[in-house]
Amino acid sequence: MEIPCCPPTSETIIDYKLPPVTKMKIRPAAQNLTPEYIYKYNKAIECMKQLQKDNPNDPRGFMQQANIHCAYCNGAYTYDTQPGQDPFTLQVHNSWLFFPFHRWYLYFYERILGELIGDPNFALPFWNWDNPKGMYIPEYFLDCRSALHDCKRNPDNLKAVVDLGFTGNKNPDQVVTNNLSIMYNEMVAGNADAYGFMGKPYCQGSSGKDTGPGSIERGSHTAVHVFVGDPREPSGEDLGNFYSAVWGMTSSNAISHGSPTGRLLRPPRRRSLDPAKTAPNAETVFPVNLDKIVRVLVPKTKKGKADELLVIEDITVDTTKKFLKFDVFVNDEDDDLTDLDKAAYAGTYAQVPHKSGKNKHNFDQFEAYKLVQPHGCGGR
Repeated sequence: MEIPCCPPTSETIIDYKLPPVTKMKIRPAAQNLTPEYIYKYNKAIECMKQLQKDNPNDPRGFMQQANIHCAYCNGAYTYDTQPGQDPFTLQVHNSWLFFPFHRWYLYFYERILGELIGDPNFALPFWNWDNPKGMYIPEYFLDCRSALHDCKRNPDNLKAVVDLGFTGNKNPDQVVTNNLSIMYNEMVAGNADAYGFMGKPYCQGSSGKDTGPGSIERGSHTAVHVFVGDPREPSGEDLGNFYSAVWGMTSSNAISHGSPTGRLLRPPRRRSLDPAKTAPNAETVFPVNLDKIVRVLVPKTKKGKADELLVIEDITVDTTKKFLKFDVFVNDEDDDLTDLDKAAYAGTYAQVPHKSGKNKHNFDQFEAYKLVQPHGCGGR
């Protein structure tokens, strides 16, 4: 299905200049909004949706704002690479463009909302999902009379603790613990350098194989998309698919829910037995279709080295289908993959369904997926 999400074209392109800053805005955590702030926020969204009704082509309208995201992540724009080659699709995900694009996107979205209610100091609330008190969809989004309400939400998750690991664990206390472990891993422990957090470079001449997502994008960001999206809809609308993601706020078995081919490296913890007798060497297993738990032995790169970088490369996934995910554990002792608050958990790779280019079966390839394990990758 072709998604007509390109924003209206304009013959006039203006170089944007930042306005003078007269007062510092502080974006509030969504769970801490006062009744007055909720009213103001709701009124702003109500005005934006009314713009859409009055003039569907007004770029400030609610759906036109959503279409900006749709256009830049579902193959609406391309650029030429080399003579004789097909144009490359512009994509704002799976690279270091993820943060700057979405920050600019929300900056203008926030300014439009403030303009519509006559408050230039209006600040968009953020979903504070790294705080236990903020790990729920705020109640004011559940009121069907509110402009903030969206009926295309997963009904099972409306009052549940957000599951950033998408583990399927039903114990809310354990999910909170998992979430804190995930956020620490994504923000601190799981990144060897800035690229690990921001994503890989995406520059002129880049190809799909040159890029790769950062820790937040491939982890908690993707999990929240799918957690909120409605499984009753064909493509998990609204937030469960990039084309239909409309902002209000800024696998249970460690396998993909699609059909990826990847490298899942999970060496066992050394016990009294020689690990070589309990798991095969990685080079004898890969490439592999990741449809079950895979354990392999990964040799240390250097004897006695404390910090090592585990690289999973040439991951091939069909992003046009369902949400997919796998987790990576190093030196794990068991198969309980619903508990992520343990040193063995090294990180998660996940993808929200989206379309790139005109090919309905377009595949994304990531050159490297990097995880840092402080005590090495195991094996001898």
